[in-house]
Amino acid sequence: MNKMTLAKALIPSLLLAVPSVNAALLTNEGFETPVLTSNTSSDLRDINGNTALASSFTGWTVEAATGTPTISLVNGDPGSLLGLTPVEGSQYLSFNGAGGQAGGKIWQSFTTSIGQEYTVSYSVGRSGLGGGGDTVSLEAKVNNAGNTTQNTSKSELSWTSQSFTFTASATSTILSFVDVSTAALANYDLALDGVSISAVPEPSSYAAMFGIGLVGVASVRRFRMNQGVVRA
Repeated sequence: MNKMTLAKALIPSLLLAVPSVNAALLTNEGFETPVLTSNTSSDLRDINGNTALASSFTGWTVEAATGTPTISLVNGDPGSLLGLTPVEGSQYLSFNGAGGQAGGKIWQSFTTSIGQEYTVSYSVGRSGLGGGGDTVSLEAKVNNAGNTTQNTSKSELSWTSQSFTFTASATSTILSFVDVSTAALANYDLALDGVSISAVPEPSSYAAMFGIGLVGVASVRRFRMNQGVVRA
């Protein structure tokens, strides 16, 4: 087997040795299931604690951290009254809708590799009637043999992108989002969208990819040189 053929045979094996960092770690990241009718909203948990629709909210568990909160799924911008459209896809999540209490919570457990660093990304928004002023607040947390927490407050009708990193110390991690607003607001709701988790590539991954490139370049150069010798 010549060197060119050997390089071609080795490259697929080397590629398999480089871990994938783009595979989705969460289910229903963008809250696209269940699918609602365009420009409507529906309660996953209403003020009375009814959670019938939550059983179709794939991947996520809906509950009350405190009080009797309302958690809703929103498609588009119902009646153009909420002032927000989804960051991605067609739907986003809304907490304390219609003046409901704060304290709504969603969470999901996902698989992690011990020692691997991960990045959690998401967008926080405030929807509702009127301009700025009153503030809504969201707590994002990962629980993996210890807690990593990030809090975000919003007083404008817009989205803010957020992210943080953590290093897994267990094989299972829980990501949760909690409405920690200090008061229920009749005209404003806390919004969440664009949730994702990605593994941060390790230096060894980059080294492996760089090595693959060097093998390919060297093999092509040798092949061309040998071809030139034969033609001479």
